[in-house]
Amino acid sequence: MTLHDRLAFPISTGIKKEGEEEGEEGVEEGEEGVEEGEEEGEDGVEEGEEGEEEGEEGVEEGEDGVEEEEDGVEGREDEGVENE
Repeated sequence: MTLHDRLAFPISTGIKKEGEEEGEEGVEEGEEGVEEGEEEGEDGVEEGEEGEEEGEEGVEEGEDGVEEEEDGVEGREDEGVENE
């Protein structure tokens, strides 16, 4: 029994109120909504996996950029040596 179930069906003293009967119907409707949400969530996960593939390509491009920065650093070191 989950926390949601405990809140939806509190321990009663045997006296039913009008609100308790209406509350039980609301819980049944909520369960149907959860099932619909699970199906939509699965589609979203598949889209995320496609995004990961695109991200890997971006990393490869970034590696090329790092090499260019290293060349720039070497040029600065040469200039500094000449000035001394």
